[in-house]
Amino acid sequence: MSKKLLLAFFMILGVIIRGNEISSIRLEIKNPGEKAVVLDTMSVNVEINGDISVTTYDMTFYNPNTRILEGEFSFPLQEGQKVTRYALDVNGKLREGVAAEKEKARTAYENTIRQKIDPGIIEKTAGNNYKTRIYPIPSNGYKRVVIAYTEVLKNKNGSLDYFLPLNYSQKVNNFSLEIKMLKQESRPNWIEKIDRLEFDKMESGYYAKTSLKNYTPDKNVRISLPLDKKDKVYTEKADDTAYFTAKLNLENNYYTEKPKAKNIVLIWDTSNSGEKRDTEKELTLLGKYFSYLGNVNISLYSIDNDFLSRGSFQIKNGSWDQLKNTINNFVYDGGTRFNKISFKDNADEVIFVTDGVNTIDSSEFKLANIPFIVINSSKESDSGFIKYMADTSNGKVIDLNREDIDTEFDKMKYNYLNLISYEYNKSEIDEVYPKSESDIRGSFDFSGILKGSRAEITVNLGFGNIITETRKILISADTNSHNISKIWAEKKIENLSGNYEKNKKEILKTAKKYTLVTNETSLIVLDRVEDYVSYEIIPPAELLDEYNRQMAYRRKNEQDEKKNGLKESVEVLERRKEWYVKPVLKSERARENVTKVEKNTAVNDYIPQPSIPAAEMQSEPALNKSAVTSSGKAAYSDMKQDETAVGSKDTGGKNLRVIVYEDKDRNSEYINEYKKVKPENIYEKYLEMKTKYGKNPFFYIDTADYLIKNNQRNTALKVLTNIPELSLENHEYYRILGYKLLETGDNGLAVKIFEKVLDLKGEDLQSIRDLAIAYEINGEKQKALELMNSILEKRTPNELELKGIVINEMNNLIEKNKNKLNTNMIDKRLIYPMPVDYRVVLDWSKDNQEIDLWLTQPDGVRVYYSNSQTPDNNAVIYNHTTFRYGPEELLIKKAKKGEYEIKVEYYADQSQTLREPVIIRLEIITNYGSKNEKRQIITRRVENVREFIDIGKFMYDGK
Repeated sequence: MSKKLLLAFFMILGVIIRGNEISSIRLEIKNPGEKAVVLDTMSVNVEINGDISVTTYDMTFYNPNTRILEGEFSFPLQEGQKVTRYALDVNGKLREGVAAEKEKARTAYENTIRQKIDPGIIEKTAGNNYKTRIYPIPSNGYKRVVIAYTEVLKNKNGSLDYFLPLNYSQKVNNFSLEIKMLKQESRPNWIEKIDRLEFDKMESGYYAKTSLKNYTPDKNVRISLPLDKKDKVYTEKADDTAYFTAKLNLENNYYTEKPKAKNIVLIWDTSNSGEKRDTEKELTLLGKYFSYLGNVNISLYSIDNDFLSRGSFQIKNGSWDQLKNTINNFVYDGGTRFNKISFKDNADEVIFVTDGVNTIDSSEFKLANIPFIVINSSKESDSGFIKYMADTSNGKVIDLNREDIDTEFDKMKYNYLNLISYEYNKSEIDEVYPKSESDIRGSFDFSGILKGSRAEITVNLGFGNIITETRKILISADTNSHNISKIWAEKKIENLSGNYEKNKKEILKTAKKYTLVTNETSLIVLDRVEDYVSYEIIPPAELLDEYNRQMAYRRKNEQDEKKNGLKESVEVLERRKEWYVKPVLKSERARENVTKVEKNTAVNDYIPQPSIPAAEMQSEPALNKSAVTSSGKAAYSDMKQDETAVGSKDTGGKNLRVIVYEDKDRNSEYINEYKKVKPENIYEKYLEMKTKYGKNPFFYIDTADYLIKNNQRNTALKVLTNIPELSLENHEYYRILGYKLLETGDNGLAVKIFEKVLDLKGEDLQSIRDLAIAYEINGEKQKALELMNSILEKRTPNELELKGIVINEMNNLIEKNKNKLNTNMIDKRLIYPMPVDYRVVLDWSKDNQEIDLWLTQPDGVRVYYSNSQTPDNNAVIYNHTTFRYGPEELLIKKAKKGEYEIKVEYYADQSQTLREPVIIRLEIITNYGSKNEKRQIITRRVENVREFIDIGKFMYDGK
């Protein structure tokens, strides 16, 4: 049985970020014998050719433990920086990553891990943030990974600025840094540097290198390159196409003074991630701006999981103490829902202080016809969305990470150039990007395709639609630089992303062709050519010939996937029908010989906490189901058919009751602290405890549960929405939130969350099923039906029982909504409703777990994974695929008089990431398939392997 160990490598391209926070959660329950994986070797290579830099990190990690581990780490890049290379050590050689659809790449990675074969993946999360996962890091062994990013350097104060952040706090056994300045005539200047690192002249530029042992790379490197005032052109021939990137140097910084605003809407992002922003910088900038404006009216709003008015303020002679104090008292808590933004104020401009990262619901909101000045000071930002808000409103991006306060203050005061048009011969030049650009300062770069050997392009810049600056650029294909095709492709994708849904296919096509990491694609490394063939991912060049040979053979013998998927589903249904049509039997002999768990077994060794009835679900009395004829053979020859066999299609109902035990009291410091204060002061105490426990998702779950118990549901919802803020685009955290929202009845928001899970983890059938269930509960039943059917059309030999569960759910949905749903797409062989008295479905939030349902009947018979069916044909448990997300399904055809006990066992954890608690979800339904059907959803936290959790009991009085 494996334990989970997540390796958060805190050197994240030189910036300590989210990985550190994730680690702090999991180290709390880390076994004393586990040692941290260390960065053994770190080589950084920087190559600057004119205005284009390529930074490459070559890293080797060492695993000092006695078992194989998976590594995961995250890193942010600044605006304009793009990942252009990913390579992994496979069998002692570097293998280059290739681009694939994000979902397909993740599926290939997950499944390859299960085969214990080397994979690696790098994917984009929210904003310009990236995450890479590598496997395996051998026990007492090493793993090498290479990541590179490209950037077109910007002009800053009359020079080019290159910045390399090195904030790693641990010693590295072997560290080296090499910097090459190609075609650089003037000596570069050090702004920040490592000791003993100096530039030497080489044949066509400058060179610097250092190698250090047992070094802590905690000093940044910043270089100022003398600016060549000439316009530059770079070209590259790739795949018989010539690409170019041109950069115009606008040394005069053309600008006009902007009319002073009299009325401003100020929106302040108070979501949980706001704690990572540099609020002091933001306030200093606003203070300078308000002092400059003198007299101005401010309408203040905050945005987190809700959009709230915080009052109106009148600034006179630049004095804004009252407004500043209000902002300083803001609490950063909750998720981010940009689609909540809506205001009717008449304003000259909107100042939006945010990281641009939306974690809850859609990020789309109706931009008022007012310029948005978007201020960002966070390293973990969505620079693309920030730029979108600014560009579409003719506003500005204020980036306090890249620029100093004085520079950005000038940007707020003035209007700078914008792109008006290009002029060129379309037979000579094609696809020039960007199509639009605002607030151009210092320089402007653009890219295109050169059809011939030479061509000329004219660029018109100005203010509004008035041209004030014209540049003519000669493009020649006689030079050859690197990564120009990728720079062009990135600009094309950025342009297409303005209308993402419309251009999604073209974005995907472009990203795959040019090996780019985007919202739709990841870079992946697999071990064998067979792995690439299995997922139809085009491999690197050295495997391409064999890949093409195997793919040709595969296509020749490929069968209709949908046809096979439906056939598979029909076979699953037929096996289930065999159990369902058998009559419920009773026998004294059966009761004597049923499998029972003796007192010395694990389930009886577990001593449950005192059980407190917390919720009761009861349906109205109704007629019993009528008998059904069965052709099934009895398990025992002397068994007799019960007077009322089950299998009826009638819509009756029984007086079936469910008692759910209250979750065990969390004996945690924060819960104990909440108990000491009045209910109205719980939230205040929570904020105090958040400084200590705020990195742990289960702190928010426990707090929300406690708030709900104290009738503070809205506050509980806000607390829950913090969970996705802890780790950007972590599908397991989103799944946890979705489960809790369904439990609390926030069904509409739960749908949005499970839509996000499907987007992040669409390769998992469980993600599709989760969303289908949420749709059904939320009343969107046609959508639910279509998703369920999509699962049944897939060929999934490893998840047949999940298909069986979905067949049951789909038939129940159809039966309850006769003549209200379009069922034309459903294969009629799959329509067979199977109503039962009790149905329980168990699933959980984290992959690679083994969690099991246990049922004890009134007659003492236990049903569980190794005794999954009762001898009387009355109850069955359908087990999930081992070590996945579940689900498991319990069905009781005909309730017996008495009490049933329900438990859950956390049997095993086989993930290779650091362990943290798991959320289980149970859906308990009585009179399933009848008009009196009642449904209840509960969640529980499980922490300790081999732990039993008391869930509750069913009671039937025989009436």
